[in-house]
Amino acid sequence: MIFLCGDNEVTIEDHHAIASDMRSWITKIKEHTSYMSDVITAVKGQAISSNETIDSFTIGELIKRVSILMKHELKHSLVELNTHISIDEEFKLYGSMNSLVQVIDNLVSNAIQSYGGKPDNVIDFSIDMSDRFYYNFC
Repeated sequence: MIFLCGDNEVTIEDHHAIASDMRSWITKIKEHTSYMSDVITAVKGQAISSNETIDSFTIGELIKRVSILMKHELKHSLVELNTHISIDEEFKLYGSMNSLVQVIDNLVSNAIQSYGGKPDNVIDFSIDMSDRFYYNFC
């Protein structure tokens, strides 16, 4: 149904309902474009990883990038990724963040594939600090 502004059958309530729907869609569009921007930034970072440089990045930045890149695959496979961080997310790492993201993405993808398409499984990803930095998949 098309509503015209000069249409006598269109009430003020109809206009308010239309405006409410538009606000709702604008909010959804903003959220999705923000997510798409994050994905593009993460993928772009992966694409330029051939210029290996030593970067400084935080645990939080690393986890955010992994989460963005894995979100669709995890959702599609109905597998949940639980991230457990027992150190400060502002802890600095030095190296190639893109290479480390790729390694973690591959490990998560392999874990998803190991479930053989069975839904409702969980992958636990832990980052702990002991004598040295390590990560653990269960």
